[in-house]
Amino acid sequence: MREKGKILSVIKVYSFKDPDGLVSKKLRSGMALDQVLTKFRDRVTEQIIRKGNVILNEGASFIFNALLGKASGPFFDEDNSHIGVGDSGEEADVGQTGLLGANIAYKKVLEGYPKVNARDIVFATWFDLPEANFYWREWTIANGPDNSAINLNRGVEDLGEKTDSLVRIIIAILSFG
Repeated sequence: MREKGKILSVIKVYSFKDPDGLVSKKLRSGMALDQVLTKFRDRVTEQIIRKGNVILNEGASFIFNALLGKASGPFFDEDNSHIGVGDSGEEADVGQTGLLGANIAYKKVLEGYPKVNARDIVFATWFDLPEANFYWREWTIANGPDNSAINLNRGVEDLGEKTDSLVRIIIAILSFG
């Protein structure tokens, strides 16, 4: 019997109305995401869960070189990992090297992320009221704050519009399936 291996992804996006800035304040102070999701569940205006993405050639090469101890550039650790979002709906292709939208934003992962759990790695961050206010159609995980970094993947899906009245939490899970 042969085992087939794939890297699967799940992206979770939670939008919160935050007229008094309390959600932002709690996230800035380091409140855990699960606590924020529980404490402010009445403020969640949208929850989006999507599956699927494309592992980019540059991301795959980085992973394989890291296995050999030959990876150059920053690792995908707490100090360097970022989640990027953009507004391009162009189909994902393995040869791409980042987000394609006219509007893009990258945000460093939260303290304590990424987290490894057996066959999963979880990246998470949040975008405050004034950040990334455009229609989200693409996402990526990168080892830096812009398209010049190494991007592991690129997912293309309708993640809805982020406006200046919303705080958004984004959680990306990559799994060996």
